[in-house]
Amino acid sequence: MKICLSILTTGTRPETLSFCLNSITKLRLPVVDKFSVLIVENNALPNEGVVSLINSLSETSDIEFTHVLEPKKGIPYGRNAGLKFAIDNNYSHLAFVDDDAEIDIEWLYELVTRLKNDDVQAVTGPQKPIFPKNTKPVFKNATVYKERNFDDGKLCKWAATNNVLFDVKFANENGIWFSEDMKTGGSDKEFFSRYSKAGAKICWVKNAIVNEYVENERINFSWAIKRTFRFGGTGYRIEQSNKGKSLALAFCFLKGAIYILKGFLGCLLLPLKKNKSWLDGPCDIAHGVAFFTSVFTGGKLKKYT
Repeated sequence: MKICLSILTTGTRPETLSFCLNSITKLRLPVVDKFSVLIVENNALPNEGVVSLINSLSETSDIEFTHVLEPKKGIPYGRNAGLKFAIDNNYSHLAFVDDDAEIDIEWLYELVTRLKNDDVQAVTGPQKPIFPKNTKPVFKNATVYKERNFDDGKLCKWAATNNVLFDVKFANENGIWFSEDMKTGGSDKEFFSRYSKAGAKICWVKNAIVNEYVENERINFSWAIKRTFRFGGTGYRIEQSNKGKSLALAFCFLKGAIYILKGFLGCLLLPLKKNKSWLDGPCDIAHGVAFFTSVFTGGKLKKYT
């Protein structure tokens, strides 16, 4: 098994990128034929800080670090650059994490162990938020700042590139790439929805943990609403990727109605719930409304949130 871990960065988060790469050097490595790290920089020109950090780690770590520049701006271009690198260099598996993540020491070992023991093509796990000091409970308890969490070993319909390891050959043989017209978000969910539809099994690994640093700029009502609107706003495109146009249309209207109803009920029943955030109600409503709008926009948004 040859594994490439790809990290997409724009060079705007040098401190968290440093934390991320340093956490990789501390990983408990499983027995594999090769493990290396690829940093895909999504910039017109290389960022000196990114290049310097990679050079420094290359001198002090036994892990191979490679830097690739992807000048076309957009998350899908960066993800495809990582996938192309893995295919061209004969890696059997490709992993993704975000550049604002700090990786648990057992992360890779847990993913590889499950991949070897189970008949699956991809493994994924939780991303846990690291909030700034003095973050109010209304934000800490809000669903928008939390990632999915399932029982260990559960099969999933999709994975996110904040924490995933998958079979490169399966993607290549089935012609599955990240959709480059989905620059405003959702291209990873859409990719793995098609990956799953093609016959791949995606398994949840509860103890394969990455931790995400939540920026201060994201701790506010406006960002939370825009983020959940983005989730629903790409809904039609994602549903269409594995259901077809007519069924995708029906699912978007159904999901939109469910989220709006859930949002209003959440606002009404909030006093009866412990450790729940009042943000969840408005966010669910925004999520639901966006499912309806996604039908008319084709699942495309003007801006990434």
